Amino acid sequence: MKRIFRRAAAAAMLFTAAPAFAEAPACLKGDALETAFRQARKDVDTRVKEMEFAEAMAPLRAYAIHYWMDKNQTGAKDSLTRWALGGCALSGCGDPPKGKSSSGSPTRYQTLLTYNRQKLDYENGSRSEPPQLPSGFPPGEMLVWADEQLGCDWSLQGIRQVPANAAASTPAKPKKVCPKGSELTNALVNSINAIPGKPNETKAYAIVLWQRAKFQTYDIPHALTQISMCTYPSGNCGLPADFSNTRFQKLLDYRDERIEFDNGRSSVKPIAPVSAPFPDDSMLEWAEGVLDCTTEEPVPVAQQKQVAEDPQWIGYDAARQAGGDQFYQWWRKNFEMRHTSHAFELCRRFGSSSYECGLVAEWTYLNSGKNPYTGGTSQTFNSPYSDYGNNPANAGYKGPKGGSGYNKPVGEPRCYDQGDGTEKCFYD
Repeated sequence: MKRIFRRAAAAAMLFTAAPAFAEAPACLKGDALETAFRQARKDVDTRVKEMEFAEAMAPLRAYAIHYWMDKNQTGAKDSLTRWALGGCALSGCGDPPKGKSSSGSPTRYQTLLTYNRQKLDYENGSRSEPPQLPSGFPPGEMLVWADEQLGCDWSLQGIRQVPANAAASTPAKPKKVCPKGSELTNALVNSINAIPGKPNETKAYAIVLWQRAKFQTYDIPHALTQISMCTYPSGNCGLPADFSNTRFQKLLDYRDERIEFDNGRSSVKPIAPVSAPFPDDSMLEWAEGVLDCTTEEPVPVAQQKQVAEDPQWIGYDAARQAGGDQFYQWWRKNFEMRHTSHAFELCRRFGSSSYECGLVAEWTYLNSGKNPYTGGTSQTFNSPYSDYGNNPANAGYKGPKGGSGYNKPVGEPRCYDQGDGTEKCFYD
């Protein structure tokens, strides 16, 4: 009885000594908030290895809400804000109201979701008008939730100065290069078969394989299976909540069609989507974070200097992306590609019967021994110049025209020193 009385007395003293509500500190704002917001994105990659995805994302989402409040529409349109808060559509983040309000207008959070979806459609060409701008302020439910997550009070003046040690921090250690080739394949297989497994690492290896192997990934069933698991939970693998019109969605569509074909429910064999040769940028960034590596190859300083100073390759990337007359003009001056893989990519992009593929076909065959018209198989190659003078992209060309009566002249071959004592030659 005495022990109970003492505990009650101690509790009474504690509540008497403490204020009824402890005052929360001011929240970060301005540059200090933005610094913390960007850093929180990097922290997710570490936290996701130790806890559930939604829990690992909570601080980043809270900072995203404050960033939206601080920067208004600019903050809402930020790609990191949209990615972080896209996952709130299912649950969490204070469960903000979605759809339309009682007045019939979209809720604040719904305007963010709508902007994100319309922006993707606009960038992919499926929408002609620019996206409707989101609200300049987050819903009150989200702001209250963010304050609770970060343990601060947004209504106070706020801390705007970036900590002095933030700018003077030690530069991050360069990341190791992600595995490739057989090492990557073995790492993926071992991760799939591991007990207990690490699902995020397995999906990350599959995404890196997609980045490395490009279109060959579509012929690797276990890789497609692992990548397709990024659909759950929402916002996994660096994807937005609405991933329609992404390269990931195109991979899912191909996988579904391939399953139908393999099971005999469809007679049409699907073709790998030309517009999705590698994963979405956000997926690759997520995978690199999970594996703590980078898919970018370190380039020797001497090689960097050589490429930068070589005028031959100025405008090369832009020309092969644009095709048409722009690529034709570049090809007339150089008559070669930087890599044979770029030629195969060009034929896949514009089609094996395209004018662009016809320009590079003979050079590709002579330098790789593979026929670009058949996707790289070593079949007999026939020179493709039957419509050489009639293609619109060839406007202004004063040289010989193609036709049944035209015999292509054979002159001296053009040879190039490969730097290893050998030469590669081809005829114009």
